[in-house]
Amino acid sequence: MSHPQLPTILYLAESFPFDLAGGYQQRISSTILTLTTQARVRLLSFHPQSLTLKQQTCLVTDFANQLPPALKTQFLSRFSWEVIYEPKIHQPIQERWREWLKSFLTQQPFLVWQYQNSEFNLRLKNLINQLKPQVIHISHLRLAANLIQQLDQLRSAETTTPTRPRLIYEAVNVEWQLIASQVQYLSKWGRWRWWWWREEKLTQNFERRVTAMFDLIITLSDQDARDLKKLQPKIRQILVWPVTQLPWQNDSAPAPTSTLALTQTPVGTDCNLVFVGNLNWLPNADAIKWFLTEVWPTLALTHPNLKLSVIGESCSFLTLTPRVAAERVIFTGFVTELESWLNQAQIGILPFRMGSGVRLKALTYIFHNLPIVSTQLGMQGLDFPKNQTFLLAKNKSEFIQKINLLIANPQLRTQIS
Repeated sequence: MSHPQLPTILYLAESFPFDLAGGYQQRISSTILTLTTQARVRLLSFHPQSLTLKQQTCLVTDFANQLPPALKTQFLSRFSWEVIYEPKIHQPIQERWREWLKSFLTQQPFLVWQYQNSEFNLRLKNLINQLKPQVIHISHLRLAANLIQQLDQLRSAETTTPTRPRLIYEAVNVEWQLIASQVQYLSKWGRWRWWWWREEKLTQNFERRVTAMFDLIITLSDQDARDLKKLQPKIRQILVWPVTQLPWQNDSAPAPTSTLALTQTPVGTDCNLVFVGNLNWLPNADAIKWFLTEVWPTLALTHPNLKLSVIGESCSFLTLTPRVAAERVIFTGFVTELESWLNQAQIGILPFRMGSGVRLKALTYIFHNLPIVSTQLGMQGLDFPKNQTFLLAKNKSEFIQKINLLIANPQLRTQIS
C-alpha cells in the first residue's frame, strides 16, 4: 500500500539546537523532534561557534541516541540541516557599531539587523526554491528579518499560487515587552537608556507588523498569547503550546510547604549554586549582578565552602566582579559541554528582575533535577507547582532564606528537584 508523500518543513533557528546548552535549545530540539513525526524537516540555523560537520553530526546523533529505537530511526531519516557560522550574533551593540548605524539610519530596531547575514539569506532563498516547503517555521522574531522579503513575495503570490507555504512563528517572548522591562532598570545609563527606549518603540512596531504576516503563531503561555493578540488584533491564529508537563510520580503528595520554615544552616556545608545564561543578554547580566551584589555576600560569609558557577558567554558591558569571596565564583565563559557543570551543582538560581515570556533556562535546571530558587519573573509562564519544582523568592531576604533552606535540607532538595 502506498503512503502519501510527507510534507516538507523549512525550520529557521537562531542557533544549532542539538548541543542542548540551555532551555531554548531544548525547546527547539523538542519542537523539531515533534515535527519529524509528521513531516520532513530541514533546519537552517546560525551558530556563534564554528562547528565542523563531524561535530554537528555527533550532536544530532547524541540527541537521537536518547530516543526509543523506532523514534530514533524516524527522526534520523526525516531530519537534515545546515549551519551558518556567524560569530557576531551574540556580540553586544557596542561591538557592532556598523549594524547599529544601519538600524539607526533606517529607523529599524537593532533586533532586525542583529542577524543579517548574506550567506544565510542566500541559502534561505535557495532552499525555498529547491525544497518548495509546505511550511516555513521560524523559532525567533529576529529571524523574520531574513525572511521579510520572501514573506512579501509569498504574500503577493497568494492568489496565484495555491501551494504557498504556511508561515509559522514560534514566539519565545513578546519581544517589545522584553526590551521595555529592561528600560526601567537603566535610569543611570544616560544615552543607553535613551537608546533602549527607542529600541523598545521600534521593536514594538516591527513586532506588530511582522506578526500579522504569519498564518499561525505559537506561544509558550496564555499570557504571551493575550499580549500578542492585544498588540496585533489581526493575528490569524494563535496556539498555546506549553513548554512541558512534568509526570509527577505521586500527584496526591502535598507540596512540602511544612518544611519551608527557616532552619539553622550548618556552617561549612558543601553546596554549589549554578546560573546558566549568556551574559551579553542584559536580563541575564542584570540578574547575576543583582545576585552578586545583594545576595552572594551574605551567603558567602555564612557558608565558607559555598561556590557559584556562572555558565555562559562573558559580559562585555557590566562589571560582575564579586565583592566577597570572588575566588568561589567561577565564570566559565561559553562551554561546549554543559552536563558536567550541572552535575556538580545542587541548586539552580533564577534571580531575574527584567524580561518577558518564559525563562527557558528553568527547563535546564528541571531536566537535570536541580531545585530552583527564583523570583516571580524567573518562572513566569511555566506551569510548574511552587514548592514542588521551585521555591519563590520575592526579595533579597527571601532569596537568602530559601537558598539557606535548601543547603540545610538535602531531603528537601530531592523533593523539589
